[in-house]
Amino acid sequence: MALGRTMVLRRGHSDGIVRGLRAGRRDRRIPAVAQLVRALTELRFARTPLPSQLPPPPEIPHATLVMLATPLLADQLTFAEQRSLQRGLEDELERARSDEVREDVLSLMGKLRDRPEIAARVRDDIDKLLGSREAKR
Repeated sequence: MALGRTMVLRRGHSDGIVRGLRAGRRDRRIPAVAQLVRALTELRFARTPLPSQLPPPPEIPHATLVMLATPLLADQLTFAEQRSLQRGLEDELERARSDEVREDVLSLMGKLRDRPEIAARVRDDIDKLLGSREAKR
């Protein structure tokens, strides 16, 4: 019997048989598909207002701090590298939202400041920044 149905389906002689065999499954799926289409359509046209206050931006990724710390492992830093690292650390300090991240950035600044080849100008700028932060406490 099953062989006879398979042959009919392959030859396509009777659309009624094909429809009848598929209708059992399709009849159960039609309401579910219609519900899904309706829900997606409603969702597409639903306009929800943005919140009045946006959430705070995410914390500085740990990878950024690692990237800033990597040049400190070098034997020597040129003035341009020192200045670039100083500015990068200052930027991250401004963006830091947690005390833990601020402490990490300040620690990296201290390591940069204590390097033997540090330029006086860079050291003075770091000292000013660290001094102003101490005064705020």
